[in-house]
Amino acid sequence: MNSNLPVSVLIAAYNAEKYVAETINSVLQQTQQPTEIIVIDDGSTDDTKSILETFRDKIRIISRENRGVPRSVNQAIQLSTQPLICFLDADDLWHPDKLKTQYQAYTAAPDIVLLFGHIKQFISPELSANAKSKIYCPEKNEQGWVRGSMMCHRSLFKDIGKFDESLKHGDFIDWFGKVKQSGIPYKMLDEVVIYRRLHPNGLSNILNHRSDFVTILKKRLDKARKNQ
Repeated sequence: MNSNLPVSVLIAAYNAEKYVAETINSVLQQTQQPTEIIVIDDGSTDDTKSILETFRDKIRIISRENRGVPRSVNQAIQLSTQPLICFLDADDLWHPDKLKTQYQAYTAAPDIVLLFGHIKQFISPELSANAKSKIYCPEKNEQGWVRGSMMCHRSLFKDIGKFDESLKHGDFIDWFGKVKQSGIPYKMLDEVVIYRRLHPNGLSNILNHRSDFVTILKKRLDKARKNQ
């Protein structure tokens, strides 16, 4: 009898050779295992694909040309088979009890179809002292309003839609904005469920969110005008 949780874990990886093995292991070391793990290799040009192959018996690997994170996670959603879905960036790590904690909370509150948890950030340990000195890392845990901290029912993507593939970095913010506008109930758990790695490449993606913010804001203003 399969005792794994009815959860699909979806990971988008692009040139993640430094971190992806540790990321996958943080899923494989969960106190309660998901039923499936799908990794989209988004056209990596480093050794990401060969590293993924070492996990071939434990994960499903899809390799294709580079199309960006929103396209990757949307494809993974389409391929997934389980009623509950979780996401993880290819450089972040989960707390060992992430899936267990969220699944227990989900089953205890049947009206909730979307759960989040707290986040603990850390500076990637392989960086030089000089590189580390340039990165601000909050000491306290924070509410994790990020894709990697959530667990949701797959029906949410029928009700709200998938992630906007025209947005390179702000697709989750846009999607969660639609969730809040819809009135669908969601919950933030007190427990830390994810450790977010801070490193120069990751920080550059955060900064690049700014251009997408403008696009998201314009779409919302346009929609508001149409509804007036």
